[in-house]
Amino acid sequence: MGEDGKRFRTRSGGTVPLRSLLREAQSRCFESLRARNSALDNKELMEASHIMAIAAVKYADLHNNRLTNYVFSYDRMLDMKGNTAVYLLYTHARISTLLSRVEDQDLMLPNSEKFFKNEKERALAVAILKLPDAMHAVVQDLLPSRLCDYAYTLCVAYNEFYSVCKVIGSPEEKSRLMLCRATVFSLRRALFVLGITPLYRL
Repeated sequence: MGEDGKRFRTRSGGTVPLRSLLREAQSRCFESLRARNSALDNKELMEASHIMAIAAVKYADLHNNRLTNYVFSYDRMLDMKGNTAVYLLYTHARISTLLSRVEDQDLMLPNSEKFFKNEKERALAVAILKLPDAMHAVVQDLLPSRLCDYAYTLCVAYNEFYSVCKVIGSPEEKSRLMLCRATVFSLRRALFVLGITPLYRL
């Protein structure tokens, strides 16, 4: 349904073609990226906005219960802070950018150092560990929305962790980088199952 509570249609009353929906979503993604002073050049912006638009439309459909109607809204679908593919892709790009700065670093730790003192570290670790349960729920209930909820919860936990826990240059650098790597691995697995292409830079 549209935001007016009626069936989502064109101004003339016809069904909105998927191509038109994707074109509008890509246009909005492109303008949003450009407004944020992205480091990407124009060609990269076009490619990123194309990927983001397809992801946003897929996710908007999958994260709702397949048995119920939902209200379609471009603003809600492209919200960078809500339960959207855009939020997931920004989080993935943020982690990937951070990890690209330490790709050659050995993160092996003795068992005595594999523990987390900060509550946000622990919350993120718990969120990561819930991936198998989320996958099982998707298969058992045939509801991809379960995996969307997992991916969103994981990203929220990561961003809360990142906002209070310094990673590079901290005494806990290795253990926190391990958390970042585990987060991005789990997020990529979820995105792959949902059919969403991750973005590594934005």
